[in-house]
Amino acid sequence: MKKNNVIIKNKNIYKYIIDYEIDAGIVLLGWEVKSLRYKKVDINNSNIIIKNNEIYLIDSKFNLNLYKEKKIDYSTNRIKKLLLNKKEIYKLYSKLKNKIIYIFPIYIFWNNNYAKLKIGIGKKNNNYKKKNKLNNKKNILNYLY
Repeated sequence: MKKNNVIIKNKNIYKYIIDYEIDAGIVLLGWEVKSLRYKKVDINNSNIIIKNNEIYLIDSKFNLNLYKEKKIDYSTNRIKKLLLNKKEIYKLYSKLKNKIIYIFPIYIFWNNNYAKLKIGIGKKNNNYKKKNKLNNKKNILNYLY
């Protein structure tokens, strides 16, 4: 299985502590795949929701390319369906139901010419935890040098 590099990365990922990760396929239209190949995609403010035992990616922005047809309706904020097994969806749903946990997109990558989305499951990171991490890194660097 050939995995390519990360295409689009979520810049707001530092707000979460990742406990579990899942790869999911994305249902895209032709012009969306083309804009993904040109790296004109924004997933920074996007969210993942579960509705009727299906998972969707909302608020992701796929910018239009030069290629346009007049007959097609181009909506850049279209809701995209994510492809997962029923077991994985049930696992996500059970984790959400029991605790205060968030589902969020981490990055988009190519896997054998298929666009995939890495989904993260975790808790929100607090400011004092971020400061503690930075202080620990500074202490380690001071100790080493």
